Amino acid sequence: VHRAFRVVNWWWITFYHTLAVMRPVFSRFIGHSNGPLNYSGLWIYFMFTFCIIGKFKFNNARDNLYFNGQDSPEFWFARYNLMFPPNFLHNRLSAHFIEINHIFFVEMLKKYYVVRKDIIAERELHDDKTKRTQFAINPNYVYEPLSRDDSRI
Repeated sequence: VHRAFRVVNWWWITFYHTLAVMRPVFSRFIGHSNGPLNYSGLWIYFMFTFCIIGKFKFNNARDNLYFNGQDSPEFWFARYNLMFPPNFLHNRLSAHFIEINHIFFVEMLKKYYVVRKDIIAERELHDDKTKRTQFAINPNYVYEPLSRDDSRI
């Protein structure tokens, strides 16, 4: 019991010591003692809160200096009088597209395996020099065969 009490007491004192060290900074959030209130932080917090509650639109076609402006539908309507469906920015894929994409991938993979086996079979017909120099485009390339594999290091 005594050792546990000492550990709890040590943590308690350390916690109060940390609060005492941080008091000039932390008092800005509490508001009464050593530091001034952080009025600019409070103002920004309330401004963004009211913008979010009021559903303020942060990207607007009237703004000229915002990043990737051409991604919003207002840009295309204001500049080129183009209309898009209202759901064109929804990052959703239909289940049909996912299913068709999966079927297409499986069918293409089956064809890939056949072609890959043909390429490997054709490659195995050639000697080592042809395998290693068939696509070399440097005319000054000199082929040096590798030594045979050996179990020694």
